[in-house]
Amino acid sequence: MNTKDHQHVSTKYKKIVPAVMAKDFADLEEKITRVKDLVERVQIDVMDGRFTDSVSWPYKHHLGMHSSSTSDVLDQNFRDIQKEVRGMPCWEDLDFEVDLMVSNPAEAVEEWASAGATRVILHLREDNTADIRDAIDIAEKRGIAVSVAILPLSLSAIIHDFIFDKEKARITGIQCMGIDKVGFQRQEFNPHVLELLRELKTEIGDLPMTLSVDGGVSFETAGDLFDAGADYLVAGSAVYDADSVIQALDHFADISGE
Repeated sequence: MNTKDHQHVSTKYKKIVPAVMAKDFADLEEKITRVKDLVERVQIDVMDGRFTDSVSWPYKHHLGMHSSSTSDVLDQNFRDIQKEVRGMPCWEDLDFEVDLMVSNPAEAVEEWASAGATRVILHLREDNTADIRDAIDIAEKRGIAVSVAILPLSLSAIIHDFIFDKEKARITGIQCMGIDKVGFQRQEFNPHVLELLRELKTEIGDLPMTLSVDGGVSFETAGDLFDAGADYLVAGSAVYDADSVIQALDHFADISGE
């Protein structure tokens, strides 16, 4: 390890969070290991194949429309982590945020609380506020921080009311999606997220909420996203598709001023 690598080990980046969309446990372990000495936390993208068209670990296959439980589709490695038979990869080095793109967020929060998540990200829509409230209840009981994710649209009255009136005391972060469809990487950036960030920055004021962006994050968009008010950015392909993960994170750090 060269001198620059030693520097990274002692000063982990805070303003860029690698997103891990794993196809299986081996893929998860490989991706997390590549960044464990470089950042403070990673985001694990979790998709059940029902809320999104795609599926990712810890689901072994799509959760069917008529499935009432995830018990038959969860990978055994994940079950072992829940039972503390084993730990998440590099759990002693990193915190884990879990982006829950799932049809039953309350059930998923309970599962990931047992697996050691420190924060859950819940995708808020006008038609699922009751489900999200149930998930927040469980997160609060389990001592897990909560962010809500919203698409790059102007705040509707329902979502604005939910975040800033009904649940503002229990939500500590808002994740703005920089893309139009969740569950897939390498999508085209939607520049409307910049307007949404500025709108939210005004609404948040002195509230203890962080603003993040996931989707469409690249070297070309990062500067504008930070200028518009993002506290940190979540990047998957921009980090893992780079020739060098360290160089990619260095470049993001230069852009953020970190």
